[in-house]
Amino acid sequence: MIFFITGATGFIGRHVCASLTRHNHAVVAMLRQPEVQLDTLRQQVDSLGGQGHLLQAISGDLDQPELGLTTALPKLDAIIHLGARFAWRLDTDTARRTNVTGSLAVAELARRQQCRLVFISGFMLENHGHLNRLGIDPATPSHTEWPKVYRRAGGYEASKLEAAIRARAFARQHALDFVEVQPATVAGNSHTGELDNSQPLYSLLDNLACGRLALVPGTRAHWLPL
Repeated sequence: MIFFITGATGFIGRHVCASLTRHNHAVVAMLRQPEVQLDTLRQQVDSLGGQGHLLQAISGDLDQPELGLTTALPKLDAIIHLGARFAWRLDTDTARRTNVTGSLAVAELARRQQCRLVFISGFMLENHGHLNRLGIDPATPSHTEWPKVYRRAGGYEASKLEAAIRARAFARQHALDFVEVQPATVAGNSHTGELDNSQPLYSLLDNLACGRLALVPGTRAHWLPL
C-alpha cells in the first residue's frame, strides 16, 4: 500500500513511518523542507526498525492553500493526518489556519484521491461533559459559538476540537472512508521509555533531574503530570 502522512517528523509520526515500512508499505511524507528533513527522518525510521528507503517526501505545508502541494502524487491507499501546530498561548488565527483549515485541506485531498483518511484527534472529544462546559453540543456542533470556545480553551485545544468536528462533518457530507483515532496524552514510548526531547514533559523532567527547578509552580489547587 501507499500511505501519505502529515506530521511524519513528530514522535508518533516517526514510529508510524517505521511500522508501515517495516511491513513493506511505501510512505510519502509531507515535509516543509524535504531536502533538509528527509535524510534525518530516514535514519530515525531505520533506527526504529523500519526501512527508510521506502520513505519518500514531497514539499507541503498545512498553512498553505491546498497544502502547498506542487508535485503530483501517486494513487494513495490512505492518508494519515498527524500534523498539527502546538504552542503555549497559541493565538486563534494561527491555530485555526494550521489545525482547522489545514485539516480540512487534508480531508479534501483524501476526497480527491478517493482513499481512506485516518484522522488523529484526541480523547477529550469523548468527554461530553467537558465539551458542554466549553459550549460545544456534540449532538448539534454546528450551533457552536467557536470564538467563545477559543477564549475558554485556548488556541491549541479549541482548534483540535474544531478540526475533528469539522472533519467528521466533511466525511459524512462526502461519504469519505474516515477513521478517527483518539489518543490520550502521549509522553513517550511505553515499551522502550524513549521520551521526545521536544515535548514539554521532557523539559520539566530534565529541569528536575538537573536541579534547575528550584520551586514547583502552582498551589495545592494545581497539579503537574509527574
